[in-house]
Amino acid sequence: MRTITLGESPLSCSRLAYGCWRIAGTQEPKEVTGERVAAGETAILTAVEAGYTLFDLADVYCNGVCEAIFGQTLKERPGLRDKLLIATKCGIRRPGEPDHESPYRYDFSAEHIVWSVEQALGLGRAVAAVPGPIDSPQSAGANWLLGSGGQVICTIGDALALMGVHASALPPASDLEPIEAEVLAGVPSGGAYVDEVAINSKLPVRQAGVVLTSLELKGRVWLGSDGRVSRRL
Repeated sequence: MRTITLGESPLSCSRLAYGCWRIAGTQEPKEVTGERVAAGETAILTAVEAGYTLFDLADVYCNGVCEAIFGQTLKERPGLRDKLLIATKCGIRRPGEPDHESPYRYDFSAEHIVWSVEQALGLGRAVAAVPGPIDSPQSAGANWLLGSGGQVICTIGDALALMGVHASALPPASDLEPIEAEVLAGVPSGGAYVDEVAINSKLPVRQAGVVLTSLELKGRVWLGSDGRVSRRL
């Protein structure tokens, strides 16, 4: 399994992430059995043996049971946690929440984000947030959290410091694949849209987009809010 460096951070992980949506064998907590928990643990360990070090989770996966299975797997194997990166998230509501007629949906409201944070705090997790525009409803939850004592994340360094990693630990930039170097060379100093980079690189737009994603993960380019790709200095 190939590994990559995450952006400009010193963190490295497998190029592919292992999705843990199905490790409980069901999306209904009442249907989880001991056999399904054991199968979930086996799936996680098999993924580790295959070279996966990045695992994707969410509070909605079997209503928290998948996170519990993953946590149990780590607890039973001291040392394994230090070898893995875990990405988790919130913002999806199951059908019937909070009332019977509520559909399956995305919910980025302040109320739901705050509730999700309270669950994380109850599990002893550190909680941080990126501040957003004060007039944006989507930022209300994060801004409330910051006002209530949450840790502020304004830069990559802030996020790394929260994990006990400091900028001085940054490794030298990884060598690029030949096609990555070609696409990077096709990004003008002033930035460009993906189709322009594709023309400069003499590649189909879709292929250029895939390579640009890889370059972004390696910290070589960034995608602006206007859709333009720029080089990182």
